Amino acid sequence: MVAIRHERAPVTAENLSPERLKVDMAAGCLMRSSLILRFRGHDEMEAGLVANGYQVPDVREAPGRPGREFVFVTERTT
Repeated sequence: MVAIRHERAPVTAENLSPERLKVDMAAGCLMRSSLILRFRGHDEMEAGLVANGYQVPDVREAPGRPGREFVFVTERTT
């Protein structure tokens, strides 16, 4: 039997850090996994792409989340 528990994630304006605890009762194992999701603004995202050798000819709204998420159309410059 395996039990999985999701822990409340600390949330800031820029980060979300969820954690998951998985317990394998038969094997007596406890595993914890975590990740950090970082939210970037439009300008920060575009600057990061340009700094890493990309042009950004177009930015579109994500179809399922207009005004909240964006798709950056890029071209490699180097």
